[in-house]
Amino acid sequence: MDVKNNVQRSEMLQSLKAIAKKKLNKPQLQQFEQFIASAVHFHPDTEYLNRPAKVIFNSLWELLVFCSAAAEPISGRSASVRVFNPDIQVESWDSRYTCIYINQIDMPFLVDSLRIVLNRRGLNIYTLQSNPMWAVRDDSGILQSTSADYAAGAQKEAFISIEVDRHTEAELHDLYRELLAVLDDVQVVVDSFESMRGRVEALITELQNNAPDSEEMQESLEFLRWIYNGYFTFTSCVEFALHEDAGKQYLTEVAGSRRGLFNKYGRDTHQQPMTELSSGMQALYNSGEILTVTKSSQRSRVHRDVYSDYLVVKRFNDQGQAIGEVRFLGLYTSQFYSYSPRRIPVLRKKVSWVIDNSGFGPNSHDGKALQAILDFHPRDELFHVSREALADTAIGIWQIYERRVTRVFVHPDPFNKFVSCIVYIPREAFSTLAREKIRLAIGERLGAAESEFSTQFLPESVLVRIYLVYQLNQNVQAEVGSTELEELVKEITRTWSDTFAEVAMQDMAEIDALTLARRFKQAFPSAYRELYSPQQALKHIQLFDQLQDSGELAIDLKHQNQAGNNDLQLMLFHREAPLELSDMIPMLENLGFRVVMEHPYLIQPDSESQIWMQEFNLSFSLD
Repeated sequence: MDVKNNVQRSEMLQSLKAIAKKKLNKPQLQQFEQFIASAVHFHPDTEYLNRPAKVIFNSLWELLVFCSAAAEPISGRSASVRVFNPDIQVESWDSRYTCIYINQIDMPFLVDSLRIVLNRRGLNIYTLQSNPMWAVRDDSGILQSTSADYAAGAQKEAFISIEVDRHTEAELHDLYRELLAVLDDVQVVVDSFESMRGRVEALITELQNNAPDSEEMQESLEFLRWIYNGYFTFTSCVEFALHEDAGKQYLTEVAGSRRGLFNKYGRDTHQQPMTELSSGMQALYNSGEILTVTKSSQRSRVHRDVYSDYLVVKRFNDQGQAIGEVRFLGLYTSQFYSYSPRRIPVLRKKVSWVIDNSGFGPNSHDGKALQAILDFHPRDELFHVSREALADTAIGIWQIYERRVTRVFVHPDPFNKFVSCIVYIPREAFSTLAREKIRLAIGERLGAAESEFSTQFLPESVLVRIYLVYQLNQNVQAEVGSTELEELVKEITRTWSDTFAEVAMQDMAEIDALTLARRFKQAFPSAYRELYSPQQALKHIQLFDQLQDSGELAIDLKHQNQAGNNDLQLMLFHREAPLELSDMIPMLENLGFRVVMEHPYLIQPDSESQIWMQEFNLSFSLD
């Protein structure tokens, strides 16, 4: 615990109480003291603590006044929200920020979802304090008291205060409406969560009784039990019935089956011919699969700002015939991404199949390396690709894991919504700028609408992995292969040293070029690389590589580029230590030169002695 921080908090509370005694009557003072006991965080940040106590008092008191009268929204579905710019003439205090006050029944996902709204708008969040506490209200809904502990007749409410970038008065209402909308989304998800979870439970029973028994069916049931037991956050679900008309099969939405956000944002029920569905959806009905997973093309507004996970479960009648499906939309919980795939139903069988068919012994060095690759593989990829495609990718990664190479693995989504690209590049080639160039260049080549990415520095590897997921524009088929994208990434990440190696290959025998490229891969400093090309570096190496010891000197004298006859460039190459200027300048001046500037460069070949290159800009007069 930060003892200093805790002392500052105590001092702040005393200062707030002192101000309150001067400004509030006795009932107000009692209520305010109850409120700040929970509202002032136990670990406030330094910036907040450094604010004047009067500023903090005004903000907290206004929040309490606002929440005290928030009885009607609290008993209904929507939250109570206030978005305003404090004005000294109205609130008796002002602020450089736009302030947001929110009062709502406490529930999961509130803070996460509010952050999504604010971050999508590109706003800086200066404070975001969510204070859940037990609130007692009278029959008319007026707040009577607050407490960190449960009290008879109390309900758990969230008292939220946020400060963001200053808005104009015209912008405030738009922000207000968007906050209300996302808070209502949260309420809808929370209210319908158990209903959707119950639908999973009913599906499990139905599949046990009706679905044809198989090893795959049993594993699918285990997966449904797994998400039922808390590893999936349900946000929506809907059912479709499979029926036949005039020799054609259709999927028709079951009326009244929508739950969660599907129900809130619902449209008229519809049907769709099977022939018009994506290849992934058709494959579900043309195979023995029980369920399939993909990503929604819509980003979640609740909990996490990512593409929602889509789970489709096939239904059967008592004859074992497919009769339709239930679609669930939501998000896997954090354990899905932190657990080993060997602990997750469906994934564990896919991973085991890859290991068993790799030809590696499970306890061998290669077998353990392959298992580590699968453990660290992007979790969504494990779901979305076939076991054969996963095996090809995993073996491909194993082949490069300890090599400084560039490789791209491309996996189109069978539902024609996304293309995922797993890009491996050497660590030294990675930078934020390089990653952004790669993301934009591949997206342009795919014709993608938008994308998301994650970056991981792989343990015990010289490589960095960039995982890119691109949402495709409607009716766009991605026909770009791995080889084409690899060349694109290589071009973006090509370094000076890479070009040096290529020039050396063109200039000398392959064995000599490879040896030279290794010796000088990290030899030249950045200042040198900015001024001199790899072709010039090869000429310099020819000059100084023959030097045997510090007693020898290599010299290059020439007119400066684009300069008159009176300006020269002198380069001196010397091993182990630079030549002292106090010796060189008088000597050059005695020869009739004027030393305009000197640039030293330390060149350090791999496991060899240092080379000092000293560049002198000289001028002389013909008079």
